[in-house]
Amino acid sequence: MRTRTRLAAGALGALAAVLLTACGSGSTASSPTPAPVNVSRIAQIADRLPADLKSKGTLTMVTDTTAGPPIAYKTDSGQIEGMEPDLAKAVGSVLGLKVDVVSASSTAFIPGLLSRRYDVAMSGIADLKSREAQVNFVDYYQSGVATMVRAGSEDGISTNDTLCGKKVGVIEGSYQENTMKEQNKQCPPGKLIDIQSFQDGNTMLQALSTGRVNAVQASSASAAYMVKSSAQFKVVGPTPILGYSGAEIAKDRTELFDAFTAAMTYLLENGQYKAILGDKWGQPEPNLVTSIVTNHGLNR
Repeated sequence: MRTRTRLAAGALGALAAVLLTACGSGSTASSPTPAPVNVSRIAQIADRLPADLKSKGTLTMVTDTTAGPPIAYKTDSGQIEGMEPDLAKAVGSVLGLKVDVVSASSTAFIPGLLSRRYDVAMSGIADLKSREAQVNFVDYYQSGVATMVRAGSEDGISTNDTLCGKKVGVIEGSYQENTMKEQNKQCPPGKLIDIQSFQDGNTMLQALSTGRVNAVQASSASAAYMVKSSAQFKVVGPTPILGYSGAEIAKDRTELFDAFTAAMTYLLENGQYKAILGDKWGQPEPNLVTSIVTNHGLNR
């Protein structure tokens, strides 16, 4: 369920590293340009940490590398990269901690946080009130949905209404699949959306590239990264914001929660937040927050 809450970011985002090869283009996807981020320990924030973490000197951050770019992924050498690891390491620098980034299934996040195997989880995690019963959220990203087409083949597609009569690719079981089913109730007779549900993002993007579908719906994070990586695709129309995503920290770790929130706020106010998410990983302004909030979950 957590993967679906991420709006199919993983299934589509995992493609970015091999995007153009898979789609048969003659060019190659560009790697993210390094963000000009220089962060050092801020004593008044680091002093808020609990004694055990100060002594340990390491913050263990868990992510799910199956999410894929831009969220988190493993390189050929086994390194974990992505906007979530980059942001966690910047927070760690403010707190004067080394950040140990590890990968696990998203279903293991909350149990691992409660057992203190992990200190924080960051993986495009939607803030939901049902999760706030066990963890606190530091919310730093606004999640949305994007419609993506082949550049030059927009065919009048912009809003969901304009998808009526079109073939639209979605990931099976995703939020977007449900949205398209609901949209069909608003389409005129004889002009229903031909919903093409795919098991994985690779097959879905191949369908878009070859014209077997007119458009695909994806998470705004994944779509923004792909558009930045390849001129082959284009985001059209609005990208409605659905809610916050953030970092999970166990409820009983109030000192860590306070210090982490303060560190994230520092990064936002001093430009490093935008340098990482916006400049390096291509996330659009509507998805970036103007202030760090906590526990602003959807009622789900």
